Amino acid sequence: MNLDDSSVCFRHDAMVLAGKEANRVAGAAPPDRSATLARIIEADVIPRLLLASGRAGEGLPTKHLQVEPQDIDDFAKMMIAIDLTRAGVVVSSAMARGVALESILLEIFSPTAKRLGQMWVDDECSFMDVTVGLCALQSLLRSLSSGDIVEPRALIDARVALAAMPGEQHTFGILVLETFFRRAGWDVVGMPLSPRDEIIASVARKSFDVIGFSLAREEALCALRDLITDVRSASANRGLIVLVGGRVFNESPELVRTVGADTTASDADEALVASQNLMCSRVRKH
Repeated sequence: MNLDDSSVCFRHDAMVLAGKEANRVAGAAPPDRSATLARIIEADVIPRLLLASGRAGEGLPTKHLQVEPQDIDDFAKMMIAIDLTRAGVVVSSAMARGVALESILLEIFSPTAKRLGQMWVDDECSFMDVTVGLCALQSLLRSLSSGDIVEPRALIDARVALAAMPGEQHTFGILVLETFFRRAGWDVVGMPLSPRDEIIASVARKSFDVIGFSLAREEALCALRDLITDVRSASANRGLIVLVGGRVFNESPELVRTVGADTTASDADEALVASQNLMCSRVRKH
């Protein structure tokens, strides 16, 4: 996309979005601006980017990118300039080398969104520039997901529910997990911001093979243990597999047993492999 009439549309959309968020971010004290904008990016912008990738490619990630900080700076500047043609070449070249769309999401799009926010905090650009860049980033992903990317093939016939522990502020990990599981052909129900009662009602109403919880706060371990106990009791599937992840379990994997879960994973790849292995092992036992 060149800087023609389409850029006017971008800037109009950006002004609408900026009008909704600018006062909240700009009104924060300087030390809080980065955290405030990071929450907006994580809770609103990145989920939209992930949702836009609904037509992901076939199979699991094959190659990962070697991305340097300068690469992210350059990509962020392309977004601010709405230079989607050059940015599209970068992404298309990566995909032509066998890099999976998930890797592009995690290693280019997400760091670029965060870099845009940091550029504003550091006074390297205006809040309007950030908003224009985020709109351009979302549009680029939509154009990719509506192109020649095929629907996922079902590698395993299974259903998974993915939820953040109620009260958690960080939901990006759950949204990334949704993308990875969908790519592998799983039937996915995402509940990144669902309250406790809704999670329990969902597993009682529908049979899930796996449920995954994300937790970053150590003080919520007891609450997660109680939630897992209630989820297992209510589950329509007596053999429900419980997966946990997040900072707490990355630092102390042994806490898996403490909360009554079956396994943990440090990233989306590992979560998918662990879930599929547990599913297969249970099928063999029966």
